[in-house]
Amino acid sequence: LSRKGSKERQQAVEMLQEQAHWPDVTVAQAQEAIMALSTAGGHRSQEWYLAIQMLIELTRQPDLTFEDALVLDDQGMNLDSNKASIKKQLAAKEQMWKTIAQRSDLTPEQRIQVEQTLQNYESWLA
Repeated sequence: LSRKGSKERQQAVEMLQEQAHWPDVTVAQAQEAIMALSTAGGHRSQEWYLAIQMLIELTRQPDLTFEDALVLDDQGMNLDSNKASIKKQLAAKEQMWKTIAQRSDLTPEQRIQVEQTLQNYESWLA
């Protein structure tokens, strides 16, 4: 890439990072920005690893709703083929579901789904 192209790519990366952290952005919009970031530099680029870290950070937000967790738990969102990286992402999602399980506003159906999801993560991470 030329210097100009590299500078433009860096500006695009910075814009996507900012967008993912805007206060009024939905989890789905933040996830979309993160996915765009993951493809900005190609597989295993600096942007790729930054996107993985941002996705993990997103799962750690304390105010996530059940619906937000469903969006973030999309299994296609595991961004790496590296076993250690995938395990780290799965562990972050498991912790997200443990946090969701503590919510008092879950319906009985949602509570069952959370429990089943946590059982799945326990078996995947075993």
